[in-house]
Amino acid sequence: MKNLLLYIITGMTLLFGFNNKSFVNSSSFKQISSTLPIKNVDVLEASLNPDSLFVGSGDIIVVDIISSTIVSNFDLMIDNTGSIVIPIIGEINIDGLSLSDARIKIRKVIKKNYNHANITILLKKAGFFKIKIIGPFDHSVFYTVTSFMTVYDVYQTFIAELKRLQQNVNKISSRNIQLLRGNTSFKLDLLAFNLTGDATQNPFLRRGDVLEIGFVKLHSSIWGGVNRPQSYEYIEGETISNIITLAGGMTSQADVGKIDVTSFINGEKVTHHYSMEELESILVKPSDITMVHEDNYKHRQTIVNIKGEVKFPGPYQVEFGVTNINDLINEAGGYTQFADSSRIVLSNTNMKSIELAPIEKPTSFTTSADLSWALEVWENSTNQHKVSLRSHQFSGYMFNPGDEVTILPLLNYIDVVGAVNSPGRLSYNENNSATFYINQCGGKSKNATRNLYVIKSGTQNRLPISNSTIIQRGDVIFVPENIEYNKWERFKELMTVTSQIGTLILILQNISN
Repeated sequence: MKNLLLYIITGMTLLFGFNNKSFVNSSSFKQISSTLPIKNVDVLEASLNPDSLFVGSGDIIVVDIISSTIVSNFDLMIDNTGSIVIPIIGEINIDGLSLSDARIKIRKVIKKNYNHANITILLKKAGFFKIKIIGPFDHSVFYTVTSFMTVYDVYQTFIAELKRLQQNVNKISSRNIQLLRGNTSFKLDLLAFNLTGDATQNPFLRRGDVLEIGFVKLHSSIWGGVNRPQSYEYIEGETISNIITLAGGMTSQADVGKIDVTSFINGEKVTHHYSMEELESILVKPSDITMVHEDNYKHRQTIVNIKGEVKFPGPYQVEFGVTNINDLINEAGGYTQFADSSRIVLSNTNMKSIELAPIEKPTSFTTSADLSWALEVWENSTNQHKVSLRSHQFSGYMFNPGDEVTILPLLNYIDVVGAVNSPGRLSYNENNSATFYINQCGGKSKNATRNLYVIKSGTQNRLPISNSTIIQRGDVIFVPENIEYNKWERFKELMTVTSQIGTLILILQNISN
């Protein structure tokens, strides 16, 4: 009963903050508290394993002791000799111990004085210390770190410092990093950590660590069906399977049965073919070229885009050489009420259109109507990759890679432009010829040429008009205009004078030389 009462009193002390003066006849009971102010909180990406975290000078340790005779809470900084001093208990050296081992040692000492005490030991704040980076460059310096930082953290700081000094960092190794720790050396691959997340290649830093960073010396490369095809820094003992993993693994189109490795042996190129099963045991050699072949048809999307006047425009999966235009239109929900179902425009993204800038003419030599120059623009910028197909051709054309289909709106008009007396837009009638529409616009003007052209709707192709030419909805009838004779002569004279001046300048330059 007496012990129960004592535990209740102890609990109330912790809960309400009573000090030892609050209890009658409790002079043997001690309550001690000592805390250190913390300015910044350490930000970590995950909880730490106390077995892999090593303590040393500057670290702040929290020690809580609760027993029938004492309630204490201490923030204890490890001094420069690696020791902490616990009031009433004394000095304990924990320098270089893991957090787990430090807890065991501290508990063991406290238990000698308070055998039945509950003891809690935490690392409250990691202290600062210095490590050194060495290498064959003029930047071997000390860096301030904590035990919560990793090799990759200080490497990034080192690279950022070199960039600030405008030094070339492309040749700095990231795969052959030497961590010197006491009498032991560890080889680290920070690129593997960065790309694959392998934490074994990025240990936490300890006091006394030295990092040796050198230049990139050798390469090997991997190409083809991997996600990051490129040249990689060579490291000893790496297999083909390792470098495929480093390159982000294989793509969906990779052929796992066709992997070639080309090596240089005595100046000769030697290529070996391997299956996926063999790659685990095949070591990469310096300058090796690994080629993962791709099956170009494997999982390939055979897409044709249809746009314009269909109910559901967009990309559709087709089978090249099998699916025709009618099939695609039906798949897209058919025509809208505004569609011209008699024709479509077929284009192909694999055939580049020929595009030239408009031909500019001197202002003083323009005619009253400058549409003749538009003729030249049309002639030189015709979309050769676009064709117009009539409805009777839809079932006979099977799609090819790069095809796109445009369903045109129903345009019930014809435009007449150029050298006519009243250029304008007229209602379309399928029985009317080009001459009819020109006459409706007042006929040709006096400076019109004999040639007539039709600019086809959709494709914008320019075609000469003959007696057999069929004018269709949306077409543009173009009547070219003759350039006035006197202005043409003036233009030719200007070009002659310009040529003579250029020749004279060239002669003078030769004489001066």
